[in-house]
Amino acid sequence: MATVLRVWLLVAAAVSLSAQEPQQFIPVPTAVTAEGLPPIPAALAQKLAPYAQFRRAQMLAWHPERRQMLVSTSTTGAAQVHLVGAPGATPKALTAFKEGVTGAAFYSPLGGESFVYRKDVGGRETHQLWRMEPGAEPILLTDGRSLNGLPVFAPKTGRIAFESNRRNGKDRDLYVLDPKDPSSSRMLMEATGSWYAASWSPDERTIIAVEMLPGNDTALWSVDVATGQRTRLTDEKNTSIWWSAHYAPDGTIYAVSDYQSDLARVWRYRAGKWAPLTKDGDAVELAAISPDGNTLAVVFDRDASSVLELLDAASGKRRLRPALPAGQIFSFSNLSSLGLEWHPSGSEVAFTFGSVRMFQDVFSVDAASGDITRWTQSPVGIDAAQLPEPEIVRWKSFDGRLISGVLYRPPAKFPGPRPVMINIHGGPNDERERPRIQGRSAYYLN
Repeated sequence: MATVLRVWLLVAAAVSLSAQEPQQFIPVPTAVTAEGLPPIPAALAQKLAPYAQFRRAQMLAWHPERRQMLVSTSTTGAAQVHLVGAPGATPKALTAFKEGVTGAAFYSPLGGESFVYRKDVGGRETHQLWRMEPGAEPILLTDGRSLNGLPVFAPKTGRIAFESNRRNGKDRDLYVLDPKDPSSSRMLMEATGSWYAASWSPDERTIIAVEMLPGNDTALWSVDVATGQRTRLTDEKNTSIWWSAHYAPDGTIYAVSDYQSDLARVWRYRAGKWAPLTKDGDAVELAAISPDGNTLAVVFDRDASSVLELLDAASGKRRLRPALPAGQIFSFSNLSSLGLEWHPSGSEVAFTFGSVRMFQDVFSVDAASGDITRWTQSPVGIDAAQLPEPEIVRWKSFDGRLISGVLYRPPAKFPGPRPVMINIHGGPNDERERPRIQGRSAYYLN
């Protein structure tokens, strides 16, 4: 329905503009047959062009000592790793690869300027891990042929754990290596199917591993780093989806799951038992424990928007709720808590945020005051401040369930009845529509 309406509106605009002389028109591509479609004026394409011009920045990692960070952003079409030295500072490119950096980059927790990133090779989707140091050539850490996952750093030694299909090209086994010595790579655990490493324990004796199960379910395992022996942490009979799993400094495990609930909650694992920390019915998207283990940053899904709260880790009671506008906090992947990144000092937590007026930019919240700091200002081709604020509307479906939608009303300069464009989001497993920048569709909002 949305596609039909868009085509109708473009045709109407083309007809209106075609009445003006003289006109330059967009040539019909040789692979396209146009029947009953008026010529599209070049002026219309020029008018639409700014609505496709926007960039994004994504949080990757804090510096282990200083108040600066690595972000992923693009100035040439391919995402590269950039250093942001202070809030609002111009990002400094640290990589410049043709394919771009297709995975996260992480500073070593041991200090210094060395970081590890993941990048495809030749567009073959064989992602490799590399170590980068300023002024030096990148050092390949993996075999150059297999598909390798995102790395997880050990807190003391700086070793990394990651998954790789190098053994047979199919199963994702777990590996450990020291980034300072690529020859130290060894298989930690031979697996069947897809697994990934999520978090090292504080003493580096175990790793939380996530097993991908049929039907989008997952299971959490504890893997002994010395022997590779694994112990299941989650219920084998009542499977569910687990993500954002990570250790606290005292060895407690926190994770997000829909275990025993229709909606995801934060769960805490102690003495061999899981216990919910957040309320049933209050949907959780992400969670991350602070470096001292006292504060839990939690992203809730409320009214189709992400709401960040800082909770007391012991009681689960709210300490702060920063004043974010309607929008979404984005996760980089299901790996650990990527999407919420605590500074090693514990003074603030950073995240990637998007709304109707920005694609994605990096922000941080002061853990003591709740003050919000914007770190990046990704350009948008239009005056996004003129776009209407989204509204959340609800109605009952035929089965009595409550359905939500995001409504964008026309600006005040358009009085009277207006056409309605309905864009139906897929389901049931897909995330539902959220308040977000509309890109080229923002042309209709303006």
